[in-house]
Amino acid sequence: MKAIIELGKIDYYGNGRRENLCTLEVKMRKGRFSMCANVWNRLNTDILMGGQCCEEVVAHFPNDTRAQTLLKIWRDYHLNDMCAGSPAQRFAIDKYFSANPQEPRTYENIISMLEGQGLNPDPYFTHKGALYRYGSAWLSQTIPETVISAITTIMINEAHNNGGQ
Repeated sequence: MKAIIELGKIDYYGNGRRENLCTLEVKMRKGRFSMCANVWNRLNTDILMGGQCCEEVVAHFPNDTRAQTLLKIWRDYHLNDMCAGSPAQRFAIDKYFSANPQEPRTYENIISMLEGQGLNPDPYFTHKGALYRYGSAWLSQTIPETVISAITTIMINEAHNNGGQ
């Protein structure tokens, strides 16, 4: 399932004219969620900014509940089948970097922090019969049914509002 959600237009060039359409491209396929954002030129023939710029684009639409909901989901579940860490490792990483925002979120810093907390390898998580070392495989994070329902509802409503396209 795929949906293109039009958010509205912004003044991308700062020239006083809101002429650049912003869209979110949302995909949900086989339990995998992905989303990217685009800012289009005034003719909608080329993208001026696109890809993983969801934070920057959605910031222009603080009152759009669809965009705000999808942004939160994107933060938590984007490419949920490509997680480098176990659940405990991801929790420790998020907690550590939230408390230490000045610390660069590099692979080396993550490994050092996880080893310091006794989580690399993760003593509570096995993958293919061995304790899991951070970054040694792509793990899947299951998206809760309530979140899948929220994504699907937004996508279906968008398709309905755009004449089923």
